[in-house]
Amino acid sequence: MREVSVFNIGGSEVERLNLNEKIFSGKVNKILLSEVILMYQANKRMGLASTKTRAKVRGGGRKPWRQKGTGRARVGSIRSPLWRGGGIVFGPHPRDYSYYLPKKARRQALLSALNLKFNEKHFLVIDKISLSRIKTKDFMKILKNISNIVKNFDEIANKSKEILKPKKIIRFLFIVENRDKNLMLSSRNLGSVNIVLENNLNALDVLLHDYLIFSKQALENFVKNFNLG
Repeated sequence: MREVSVFNIGGSEVERLNLNEKIFSGKVNKILLSEVILMYQANKRMGLASTKTRAKVRGGGRKPWRQKGTGRARVGSIRSPLWRGGGIVFGPHPRDYSYYLPKKARRQALLSALNLKFNEKHFLVIDKISLSRIKTKDFMKILKNISNIVKNFDEIANKSKEILKPKKIIRFLFIVENRDKNLMLSSRNLGSVNIVLENNLNALDVLLHDYLIFSKQALENFVKNFNLG
């Protein structure tokens, strides 16, 4: 049975939690992860690049000069693609880049991402993540305590200097069970922190952050509601 330590917001270990081995098996399918991440990135792509064909460029309805007798090259419109200011041939037009892989593939990719973080010891559980008021300073105190836990984890994994690199921004993803207004507003000004609900978690969110911080209730809900089918 795989276990994970549960900490309080002060940074002290309070209990050990058994994990479902069907979900936290330790297996990571990197090929599937790559395919699913590519899908999420494609779905974020706007595809707004646009050019005008000769039919859409303003003007050019009159033939510039007669067909024969001038000695000049024949031309029917000043908006010909051959002319400066004319239409564009085979230029980009707005398009939808989105596509979807099967739901089972997306679920398995999420499991692979979670197991990758668990194997790297970048997976933490806090007994309860909440604030009594909207105050970024209060949230920073929680973050500081979590950073100390992370530092200890890195020392165990022989990466003690990673958290202390001056130019490296450590990104934290907090996974909570419900939308806490105080928590959301206190953390929204911090570029290295994001908060998501456990039922909205996806593989891209997991891999874009260095550390996952689950609330105990959110982890229990996730394991209970996750469909292994």
